[in-house]
Amino acid sequence: MTQEATQPVPPSMRRRLAGATARLRADESFRAAWRAFAWTRIAILAVAIYAALAAGGAVERNAGGYDLPAITAPLGGFGDVVATPLARWDAVWYLSIAVDGYDGADSPRHAFFPLYPVVARGVAMLGGGGAAAVLIASYLVALAAFLAALVLLHRLTAFELGRAAAWPTVLLISVFPASLYFGAPYSESLFLLCSVGAFYAARRGSWALAGVAAGCASATRSAGILLLLPLALLYWQQSHRRLGRDALWLALAPVGLLAYAAFLGSAYGDPLSFSRVQEFWSREFAGPLLGVLQGAEAAFDGARQLLSGSRETVYFGASGGDPFR
Repeated sequence: MTQEATQPVPPSMRRRLAGATARLRADESFRAAWRAFAWTRIAILAVAIYAALAAGGAVERNAGGYDLPAITAPLGGFGDVVATPLARWDAVWYLSIAVDGYDGADSPRHAFFPLYPVVARGVAMLGGGGAAAVLIASYLVALAAFLAALVLLHRLTAFELGRAAAWPTVLLISVFPASLYFGAPYSESLFLLCSVGAFYAARRGSWALAGVAAGCASATRSAGILLLLPLALLYWQQSHRRLGRDALWLALAPVGLLAYAAFLGSAYGDPLSFSRVQEFWSREFAGPLLGVLQGAEAAFDGARQLLSGSRETVYFGASGGDPFR
């Protein structure tokens, strides 16, 4: 039986790939973004793995109350050692949605907007769509989105403030404490990409792309709808206070949120379910000023608790068990 020979890559495709690689290597924004991206993601992952191994059983006991090992630790062995430490907290919700959807009416999953888990699910289907494929795809989507966001942020900063400010900007956003979420199965990286992409497109006068990016942002997180205001101000400024037909593209900004609300209404009978299920986390709308006041009170009570060193007296609101855990 004759074995079929593997088809060689066409020379034209090889030339295009070589050309694309050469352009990336020559692109200042990509080189800067890659430097900031590579070493910070490796460092954060190394710290996460070390912390998980050092904590040992304590991590497993806490994880038992919050994690679903079937989706956060589906790889087994070394794969779980590497992938599981950052697949915690809200990552469990995103992974659950990517694996089996929104889980019926009034599910707390409705609080998590769909674009990130949908994209992760789509990528995971290339590997079979199982829990292991979803976990790997969730990391790939988050990391790729963060790298792309850094490239666009470098270009936007160079455009606005000059090349000298571009590298410090991408470096600072890569190392600030909460940047660990940019390398975890969270929607933060995708939201950053959509937001920076919207502003970069707007500053370049590409209003169609700005509208699409803003619409994707509002399909990623509810806060994405707020991009409409600064984008409208940019349009008003750049168009010398004249409205043209290209301003209509900004109407795409709320489309992501509206489409998600329509889906919830059609599937579960409540288009505002994403807001109502916030009660699961004891959240309610407080407005900006009351939110600041309540945040200050919570910070004071938390600091008082830490300084007291007391596990008997609890100085802040509803607490279950040890206030130091």
